[in-house]
Amino acid sequence: MNHKTWRLNPKFTLKSFADTQIMFFLERTQLETKTVPFLGLYIFRLKGVNNAQIEKENLVFKTRYFADSPEVYLNARLEVGTYVILPCTYNPGYFGSFALSVFSSNIVKLEKLKPENVQSVVLKGSWVKDISDGGCTNFPTWRNNTQFLISVNKSMTVNVVLEQDPVEPGKSLPHIGVSIFRAPTGFRNKHLLNLSGSDMITRTKFVSEISVTQSVHLTPDMGPAIIIPSTFSPGETNQFSLSVSANDANSKPSDIIFKPILTTYSFKSFKGVWSIKNNTAGGCVNNRTWLQNPKFALVVEKETEVRLILTQPQNTELQIMGFYVLKFVKSERGMSNKDIMGKSEFSESREVQCSLKLSPNVYVVLACTFEPRKQGSFEMLLYSDHPCQFVEVPVKKT
Repeated sequence: MNHKTWRLNPKFTLKSFADTQIMFFLERTQLETKTVPFLGLYIFRLKGVNNAQIEKENLVFKTRYFADSPEVYLNARLEVGTYVILPCTYNPGYFGSFALSVFSSNIVKLEKLKPENVQSVVLKGSWVKDISDGGCTNFPTWRNNTQFLISVNKSMTVNVVLEQDPVEPGKSLPHIGVSIFRAPTGFRNKHLLNLSGSDMITRTKFVSEISVTQSVHLTPDMGPAIIIPSTFSPGETNQFSLSVSANDANSKPSDIIFKPILTTYSFKSFKGVWSIKNNTAGGCVNNRTWLQNPKFALVVEKETEVRLILTQPQNTELQIMGFYVLKFVKSERGMSNKDIMGKSEFSESREVQCSLKLSPNVYVVLACTFEPRKQGSFEMLLYSDHPCQFVEVPVKKT
C-alpha cells in the first residue's frame, strides 16, 4: 500500500457465515518478468462492493512482511461478514499468474471481485462436434475453432478469461486453453487458416479446469490480434464464455474492440493412405506411376478461392509429400502433367498447402509422396469461400 496504484491489484471477496479460523495461501505460478517480486497479502473488512470503500482503515490482517519466496501464507480468525483479499507484489509493474487457496474451519464463499471501473466484454461460444471442435494448433483442424478479433486504441494490458460450462458428475472437464496471434498483413476479417511461429503473441497452458486466464499487452501499432479458445484435442465439446477486460482504471468502452470473426469457410476433409497393396503409392509427377495415388474430385459451381491442406498425423514418420490440382478429363489415360493447374510444395513436414482461385469446373486433387512406394496416412482438408462438392475417388481394382 506504499504505492497509489495498490487498489488496481486483483481482488477476491470472502464471505464468512460463522466465526472461523482460516489460512490464506498465495502461490506464484508463472512469472513474466526477469526479477522475482516480493509477495504479500492484505485482508480488508468490506462494508459494500465498491472499490472506494476499500480503504487503509478497513485493513484487518496482513502478512508480516513481503517475501521473495514462491509462496506466502497468512493465518487469521474472521468474524461473520464479508472481506476483501488483496494479493499483491511489493512494487508495481510485475506481470505473472498466481494461485490463491483458503483453508477454513467453517464454510466460506470465495469469489473474484471485478472492479466496476474496468471495462469488460463477454462473448459466448461453443465447441460443436464436427463443426467448431478443432482442438489446439497441434492439429490441422485448429482452423475450425471459433475465432475472435481484438484491437485497442491505446497501449494496455488486457486480461483474457476463458470459462467453460460444468460437466455432468463423473465426467472430466475438457482441457482448455487460449492462443493469441497477431493478425497477418492484409487480414480480411475471416478465419485464420495459416500461421507461423512469429505470429504467436502468447498462449495459456491447457488445463482441465473451469477457467483459464491470460494477460497480454496490446498496442495500436500491433494491429488486431486473433484470440482462439479451444480444447486441447479435437472432438471435445462444451459451451464457453470468453471475456476481455482492460487492466486500466481509465479505460473506456471504446478503447477495446472485441468481436467474433463471423465470416468463415466451407470445410470438408478426407483421410487416406498411400499403400503399395492398394496401388496408391505412385510418387510425384517425376515418376510414370504418379497417377496411381489417392484422388479427390472437386466440383466448383461458383468461382471461389480454395485452400487445400495436406497433413500427416502426429507421432508418425514424416514422408516428403505434396499434391497436385488438375483439370478433370474423362479418361485417366488422357490425364497428363499438362493438366496440372496448381500444386503445393513437396516437403518433409507436418502439412503443405496451396491456395487457388477456381472457376466453375471439375478438378482432381491428387495427393502423393515425392518418391514412389512410400507408405503412410494423411488427411486432405478443403476450405473454400463458397460450398463445393469434394468427394474421394474410389481406387480402381487391378
